[in-house]
Amino acid sequence: MTKKPEDIILIGGGLTAKCLALMLSHSGYSYRWLGLPKGAARRDSRTTSIHHAGMKMLSALGVWDNMSEPACSIHTIAVAKGGPPHKTGQKDWPLRWYNDTPAMAHIVRNTVLSDALDAVYRGPAPLEVDITSFDRTGDITRLTDANGTDYHCHLAVACDGSASTIRSLARLKAVPFSVKQTALVSLLTTDRPLHQTAYQRFLSGGPLAIMPTADYEGSLVWSMPDEAAHKLAEAGAAAVSAALQTSFGDGLGRITISDDVLLWPLKPAFMPMITAPGLILAGDAAHALHPLAGMGFNLALADIAELADCLKTARSRGLSAGHLSIQQSYTAKRRAEIISLTAVTQSVNWLFSQPDGLLSSLTELGFVGLGALPLKNKLKQIAMGGQLSRPTLFSGIMPF
Repeated sequence: MTKKPEDIILIGGGLTAKCLALMLSHSGYSYRWLGLPKGAARRDSRTTSIHHAGMKMLSALGVWDNMSEPACSIHTIAVAKGGPPHKTGQKDWPLRWYNDTPAMAHIVRNTVLSDALDAVYRGPAPLEVDITSFDRTGDITRLTDANGTDYHCHLAVACDGSASTIRSLARLKAVPFSVKQTALVSLLTTDRPLHQTAYQRFLSGGPLAIMPTADYEGSLVWSMPDEAAHKLAEAGAAAVSAALQTSFGDGLGRITISDDVLLWPLKPAFMPMITAPGLILAGDAAHALHPLAGMGFNLALADIAELADCLKTARSRGLSAGHLSIQQSYTAKRRAEIISLTAVTQSVNWLFSQPDGLLSSLTELGFVGLGALPLKNKLKQIAMGGQLSRPTLFSGIMPF
């Protein structure tokens, strides 16, 4: 006798999967969670940027108030093209966005966010399996693991990363961008306070970002050509500190790397289709952005929040989780934001990473245009979330 299929099977094991599982636990649909097989344990010293709308969503889900340490609010974003000015009196950080209340975004340590999600989650625990097969027959999706065990559902939701196995098994394409950059990621300390300011310099090799985690502590994400990144990381923390000081400048006083230096190869890609019969992609499986804008996890939160609204509507109409209308609605709700942010991050990274020359000079003029009102205010609103995507959870309201 065949076991009754679940309404939904969730596949994934990261922050997006944990947040999606939490949403599903409120949805009213039955679900099963298939996590990814655990590899070698790796300490995650990274941080995540969560915009204002994402903060309201996590508050509604009960996560925000369960974090073991407070997030660091960002009230100012400072951006510059090129390295620090060499002439006395020359203005640095020509582009600045500021918002007093509310904060534009918040920086959270990944481990803190993960623990908070674990603390409030009350649904079924993930099974550690390796999915090797995906197929759809009628209105049933079947997933098979490496041991030959089958799992049946009406809808599979895959958030198993940018190299998604489920996406490949479902024959959904990913169009990679030729970036050839690796990000150096670490934590740092400064002699002068960061004043809740996120800094980003667009250097010739790639963007350098410092995000505040406390008054005198920050998180570094420095994108540069692959070979240069590996060579600098191998030289050690002291060498990274020295290179960072030269490239960033003395505005924060002495900058010192205070943790291991990790390397993260950047592989941004565009996914033309984020659904298939009986399947929805979310998180990095649906969109792999360059980290320069810090929008990757915020896009994932929007995926989850929009899917919540789709499931709510379907359930109120008595439809199954695998009904075609859910996939159609999800695609329609996500298409514009994903395409827009993918295009912007790729274009900005390419334009502002050009070496000195005519094109570089033109991009500097573009900075002047970006600083003009009302465009500047519109960009600030987009950075705070809830503009390109307006799901219920982004208003701090549970849809279920």
